[in-house]
Amino acid sequence: MTQRSSAHTACEVATLLLTACALPGIHRENVDEQAVIEPANKADADAGVSYDPLKNPANRNEDLEAFRALVPTDHVFAEWPMPDSSEHSKTKPSYTVSDQVITDNVTKLRWQRVLPDVYPSCKGNYDFVGRLRGVGTGCTWDEAKAYCRSPELAEKLGGGTWRLPTKIELESLIEPTRINTIDARLNAFPIDFVWTSSPILNPLPEGLKMSWNIDFMSGESNMGGRFKGGRVRCVSSANATGGREQNLQLEDAGVRDLNTGLFWQKLPDSATRTWFEASEYCKQLDLDGGGWHLPSLKELLTIVDPTRSQPAVNVRSFPFTQNARYWTSTEYLDGRNSAYQVELEQGSSWISDSYDEYHNVRCVR
Repeated sequence: MTQRSSAHTACEVATLLLTACALPGIHRENVDEQAVIEPANKADADAGVSYDPLKNPANRNEDLEAFRALVPTDHVFAEWPMPDSSEHSKTKPSYTVSDQVITDNVTKLRWQRVLPDVYPSCKGNYDFVGRLRGVGTGCTWDEAKAYCRSPELAEKLGGGTWRLPTKIELESLIEPTRINTIDARLNAFPIDFVWTSSPILNPLPEGLKMSWNIDFMSGESNMGGRFKGGRVRCVSSANATGGREQNLQLEDAGVRDLNTGLFWQKLPDSATRTWFEASEYCKQLDLDGGGWHLPSLKELLTIVDPTRSQPAVNVRSFPFTQNARYWTSTEYLDGRNSAYQVELEQGSSWISDSYDEYHNVRCVR
């Protein structure tokens, strides 16, 4: 996994993603012109001219009011303990499986288990490891939302209201203890771009329209242009209005999340540390009787507020949060001294190639 810089360079600002530059959390492969190969007309097709979605004004970021209309009002935050296979987690993943649906016994979310090879009514072309899979193998963001709402899908999945999952809901399926980071019972070939319903407010003018997607080959959360052909896994929830707000209780020593059951260090140390130093720092932290640990990837993702940026957290509850990467305790199973980080400027997650990089720390228990 290639390490990516978290800094905004002059190149990034000037070129606005039209070259190899990328903003933090935006994997270049998620916005490149291979996403849609579509000539403007037959004459262009005959001449070998390819449509470049990065230069299409229709793909440029909407104004603030239009953006706000796209943001989900429900299921933005975890309203349940995050199912997590990490060492310190008290809530391990548990599923009930049927032919077409898999139910998470912790979150109570019902998931579409089997993904189609070709999505009805979708014209996106899914690009998997550099190979375009054909029209309909992926959906654009708008197509993905429509597909999940379709009555035909609901009938196939046994009824109920189905929709495109939010960022935190889809992140709840990440299983970092597997090389392909998703439970094997969720029937699909390895998928590196799966849409969420959570849009991204681009901080730069004339930016691309983007939304969050999850890479289940690596377990990373990324930004992707909405014109991309991504895979889609729909969800159904019995609680129609859950997860609207974080349920945070401020205490002297920290911040208690009453939904997830996690207790967070309120005022983190300002120093940056290597991965080993970060782990040891949390173990030795004697604040409020100790018992702290470096958070796992899935634990740290629960404090991300995808409706905010710079930083992407509630700063009243989590003061002094840096627009930077924070270590997690979760190692990436590639045998190359890699560990996950969460970048709290926007809320993406990354894999570091080295335990010796210096990043921020916020402990949890």
